[in-house]
Amino acid sequence: MHFHRHMAERFVVLEGSLDTDIAGETRTLRAGDSAVALPGDVHSFRNSSDDRTRFLLVATPGGHESFFAELMDWMEKEPVWPPRNQQALVEFGRRHDTEYVNSQR
Repeated sequence: MHFHRHMAERFVVLEGSLDTDIAGETRTLRAGDSAVALPGDVHSFRNSSDDRTRFLLVATPGGHESFFAELMDWMEKEPVWPPRNQQALVEFGRRHDTEYVNSQR
């Protein structure tokens, strides 16, 4: 679970299904569905099925694409994910307007 202080994210499902939890509301989005996480909304998303899911994520304002490029590069180098150095993950997120929170409520 995470949130953004300044950025909104829209999830648009193109194929398959995507489970979202946005501000405490859990939904399963299917092709053609969308959902929005506004700044401050604690949220998560995942494909919990065995089927392929394709979705478009629109981050406003722009600039968040560097988060994913850096994250994928880091994930390829790490032997285990999430990384053992949790502080490094927290600092990485903060550089990209992403604050991680405890998912246990």
